[in-house]
Amino acid sequence: KAFSRMKKGAYLINTSRGRIVVEQGLLEALQNGQLGGYAADVIENELLFKDGGYIKHPLVEYARTHENLIIVPHIGGMTIDSRLATDVFTAKKLRDWTLKHGTHIQRQAPKR
Repeated sequence: KAFSRMKKGAYLINTSRGRIVVEQGLLEALQNGQLGGYAADVIENELLFKDGGYIKHPLVEYARTHENLIIVPHIGGMTIDSRLATDVFTAKKLRDWTLKHGTHIQRQAPKR
């Protein structure tokens, strides 16, 4: 429904979450030309595996044979800001733990 409100031939880029786009509607809009193209670094159920391989995903299968759909790896957590935020979060957790438990860790000598 949302695709029909867009200008015919528009391009949509999704770098948010895969589940915010109804994939069946997306495929129909790409096939009938309502959407000129779609690019994303997220898809719904992207982490599913079966028997050591990816479960066939409709968007991935479509992208293999059509140029109006581009799927790239999601690297949102690899920005300088997100890395810094992760470092600060980890340092605070470590500080809180050492304040509660101390810094001395006892080790058991290996049994001989």
